[in-house]
Amino acid sequence: MLGLDGAVVIPDSGRDDLADTIESVRAYLPRASIVIVDDRPEPRCPRSLGPKCVVLPAPSYPRNPYGGLWLKECYAFRWVLANLSATYVLRLDSDALLTGPGLDSVVVERFAADPRLGVLGSYRKGPDGRARDFGPAARAVLSEAGLPGLLLRPASHRVLRKLLRAARANGYEPGEHALGAVSALRPEMLARCQEMGWLAMPGLSDSKLGDDWLLALATRAAGYTLGDMDGLGGAIALEWKGLPAAPEELLQRGVLATHSVRSWRGRSEAQIRSYFAEKRAG
Repeated sequence: MLGLDGAVVIPDSGRDDLADTIESVRAYLPRASIVIVDDRPEPRCPRSLGPKCVVLPAPSYPRNPYGGLWLKECYAFRWVLANLSATYVLRLDSDALLTGPGLDSVVVERFAADPRLGVLGSYRKGPDGRARDFGPAARAVLSEAGLPGLLLRPASHRVLRKLLRAARANGYEPGEHALGAVSALRPEMLARCQEMGWLAMPGLSDSKLGDDWLLALATRAAGYTLGDMDGLGGAIALEWKGLPAAPEELLQRGVLATHSVRSWRGRSEAQIRSYFAEKRAG
């Protein structure tokens, strides 16, 4: 199977193992275009990352893992909309990894089954099947949209209140989000966000909200919903730090993408990547 045309967006802050993550994309999504948003002072040479890999020097927003990162991702999303005819957009962290073929088909089939779905990922269910807790994110969103945000970050406060009003009108639950480490985005949802101005909000550059939290707000504000691709038996299995299970178990369960390969019970990132690379080659 040759796969489907899509785009994979990966923010790059200089991790040495980005090339291995890219190789996993090439192995399992061979028709995908890879778009790197390079946030390093000296961007990587595109040739060093091989074919079908576009390197976009990040816009000059603050180098922070929150609002600034979201705006850099928006830059990549706008580039994808302007230059590619993608049937899906996959957003990956550089320490995430594809572990099997067919994720593109899973994503496109899920989007086709529900035209209102805008984002798929680790949404309400975690890799153990338990409910994810939106409480911390909800408190942060409501704080930044309230008096504390007005006093500490007035620029992002103004933009966030506008975004929050639009999202709530479409059923947004405070704090809801799909974990950003691996998430699939409907291109039509991104196009609608662009039409509404949600992909160009420089006022969010000093926001302290996670990029995945802001993506959920924009998704709801554009009139779309979020859905699960995680949980026991799901196509992905994600934890914020470290793997959600042993590499061997993940492959046995048929997991197609995981995060984070940095550690698993004494095994180093190099060991974990080596294991998955051997399985990929075999």
